[in-house]
Amino acid sequence: MARQKTKAEHEVERTAILRLLVEAGFHPLTPGTILAVLHDSYHLVTIEGLDFHLGYLADKGWIKRGDGNAFAQITAAGVEEFDARTRGVRRAG
Repeated sequence: MARQKTKAEHEVERTAILRLLVEAGFHPLTPGTILAVLHDSYHLVTIEGLDFHLGYLADKGWIKRGDGNAFAQITAAGVEEFDARTRGVRRAG
């Protein structure tokens, strides 16, 4: 049985998803694209985990999903949330 991820690990994954969508700007991304990029950056998220994260982010109003959840796109609130999550990280760098 797989180890249960911690809240902190889930937050890292959500921040990585927000980062991808911020970088994409007005161009929506498919869940498959998001999953591939996350795996390339060593965020090993399952498709079920990604679907949960996308649903959570959409419920918060940070992303919007469309066409039967076939794509995800950042919202203004999502950009603000990403900025808030990374503000300290960018200052330190």
